[in-house]
Amino acid sequence: MSPTVLGGSTYSRIRTLHRMEEAKTNEGKSGRRMGRFIDTLLDRYVNLIYRFPLLVIFVTGFAAFFMTFFGIYFHSDAFTFNPRDGFETRGTPLANERMALMNLMDRFAKIDDLKLLERPKREARIFTTTEAPFTINYDDYGSDDFQPDLKKIDACMQYAMLGTPQVPYDYTMVLSKIIWRIDSLEDLFSLSVMQDLCHLDTLIAQTVNSTNATSVGTQLPFSFNAPYYSMCANLTSTKRCEDLTQEKIDEFRKSVFNCTSATVNRSGLCGSSIFVQLRNMVFPKQFDSRAIGDSDPIHIAATMPILINFDGKSMHFYRTLHDNIVNFYRNSRHIEVKGLYMNAKEAFFETALLKDSIFAGISMASVILGILIYSQSFVFTLVVTFGLILSVGSAYFLYTVVFGITFFPFINLLVFVLIVAIGADDAFLLNYCYVKRKTELVCLFKKNDRSEESLSQSSSQPDTVDKERCRESLKEALRHAAIAMFVTSATTAVAFFANAASDILVLRCFGVFAGATMLVNYVFVVTALPACVVFVDTTVKCPNGKRRLLGAVSKRLTNWTTHFFGDIVPLIVSKTYPLVIVVFLLIATGSTFVVVKSPGIRLPENNPMQILRSSHPFEWFDESANAYFNFKAGQERRFNFYVLFGLLPTDDSSSFILSKRGTLKKDPKFDLSRTESLFALEEMVKSISRSSAADWAKANSTTLWISHFLKFAKGTDCGECCVNEKVGCLSFAQIWKK
Repeated sequence: MSPTVLGGSTYSRIRTLHRMEEAKTNEGKSGRRMGRFIDTLLDRYVNLIYRFPLLVIFVTGFAAFFMTFFGIYFHSDAFTFNPRDGFETRGTPLANERMALMNLMDRFAKIDDLKLLERPKREARIFTTTEAPFTINYDDYGSDDFQPDLKKIDACMQYAMLGTPQVPYDYTMVLSKIIWRIDSLEDLFSLSVMQDLCHLDTLIAQTVNSTNATSVGTQLPFSFNAPYYSMCANLTSTKRCEDLTQEKIDEFRKSVFNCTSATVNRSGLCGSSIFVQLRNMVFPKQFDSRAIGDSDPIHIAATMPILINFDGKSMHFYRTLHDNIVNFYRNSRHIEVKGLYMNAKEAFFETALLKDSIFAGISMASVILGILIYSQSFVFTLVVTFGLILSVGSAYFLYTVVFGITFFPFINLLVFVLIVAIGADDAFLLNYCYVKRKTELVCLFKKNDRSEESLSQSSSQPDTVDKERCRESLKEALRHAAIAMFVTSATTAVAFFANAASDILVLRCFGVFAGATMLVNYVFVVTALPACVVFVDTTVKCPNGKRRLLGAVSKRLTNWTTHFFGDIVPLIVSKTYPLVIVVFLLIATGSTFVVVKSPGIRLPENNPMQILRSSHPFEWFDESANAYFNFKAGQERRFNFYVLFGLLPTDDSSSFILSKRGTLKKDPKFDLSRTESLFALEEMVKSISRSSAADWAKANSTTLWISHFLKFAKGTDCGECCVNEKVGCLSFAQIWKK
């Protein structure tokens, strides 16, 4: 029989298979070596924890306490509870341009820099004369324009003065405002409702007196309120809330309806400033178009003679005024406070944050109570509680000292809620694995006495056997629980650290702090927590009475939950699974409809930043006031925009620290040393001023600065050595350097 000759490709495949088998064998050997190495480390670590549990607890606790104290003591100024701080972008093209503008404004000269007060005064000279003295009677020349005392005028005169130099329309922009919802148009023109609306000024006066907040008041004695407008038909009567009668209200209603008719000629009384104020500042836009029926609800506004918050020094007054107004109109039958504008949302946000912290504390106490009932150990519960708190403190040390981030926004406080959930879950898991493994070893010993020999190895004493059982239980618990806890903590931390790629500053800070907290908590649950488990199991003995009580409660809860989720729920699902599927499909469909269609979830359209509930009067005003009222009517304020020349966008601002806005950089391509550049700049500025976006009404009548400068430079007389026919004698390069 002749030998079989294999081809070259066949030999090549055989060699490849042989190498693959060798690689698998080597990989198995290296894997076994790595497994033995990990087992050796785990054994030594378990022995360390088992022999010195109290030392491990104290060392871990001291290190965490030191880090917490150091971080808070030296970086307590990093905390900020202003909800607006940090809600800005960094690193984007628009953000870099905004940083350049802000840095430029910081370089602007202040009054102190100009030193106007240090200018030398001219010496006063006294001249004498021998002519006879004379006097001037200024009464012969008349007087200036009439300027009445605002504190002595009545409401109607105050309204008539709005729009004059004494009370310009722009002044109403800095006054507080309120919006009510009246049940119907009929109720609005009733005496009881008008009297309640008129009580607003009394509430303001009482609040000012009780809080002694004199800095928030104005010289205006009355609010711009519908009840006072109703008394302006009779210019001879006194304008007080006590003078309100149903007859005056009916007359006012008739006048208002006549002036809001579609066929009315808005001249004379209907075109007066008072009716213009009623249409823009008191009655909604829908009322002016007669879109509101007699039985339809209506929104009514009033402008209060109280300045809005500017410096944050009178927050107690604004809180008190808000509470007084809301509480008073809560008892009214037909009136509801819908919106308030005081520019004081930050103070109410801090109060809401404090209330939410109380709820967070209650939830944390509930979780701690659950740990106590489950573990049946006060020491274990205490260690877990302090571990959760110190994990946040240690993460703050890493956040401020190691990472160097000195901006701690309020949103970072959400980490407390997250750490309670994840940290408590890790504590339950480790304790469950330890107790389960120990119970299994006890059952194994009862079935086979010789199993005890493998645990004790050299001793048959009960204490030694129990210690070996405890060590073996801890090892198995760490082998299984540590991996599960690591996966949970690592994936959560990575998800939080991913926020560092966000363009929004507060999200970056929150992601870094939350991720650091998750990692620090994992270090705690694999060091101090196993040591606490061993210490409690081998040393601490709970009194029998308390142990029996906690054991009875824990056993009853365990039996109930096991019966419910292990017997009842599977039975119900197995019997009615088609119905369960249909019900959940309907719930999913309904939820999608509610979220997407009606009422739907939408972003605020007018509110620049919502920090309170949508139903809060401050948030409702910011979001909905423009839809009902035209408070800006008659005002001359315009939106300013800036165009910077000669500067580069600031691209070196800090990505995590709010106060570090980078440096101001000049554009090397922007050269003013050449006359062509100056004239090109003039043409560019002129084109911007003539654009429709600028909407500059004075573009044709006002000389631009660059044009005025070039005209001045061209007409300046100078020597022959530096004469320039087109521009003049000024060296623009030297001016730019200065």
